[in-house]
Amino acid sequence: ALNLYATKLAGGGIEST
Repeated sequence: ALNLYATKLAGGGIEST
């Protein structure tokens, strides 16, 4: 759950699973 959150915070937003 927080995996996609961390990616979003990092500026990824690609692994929005």
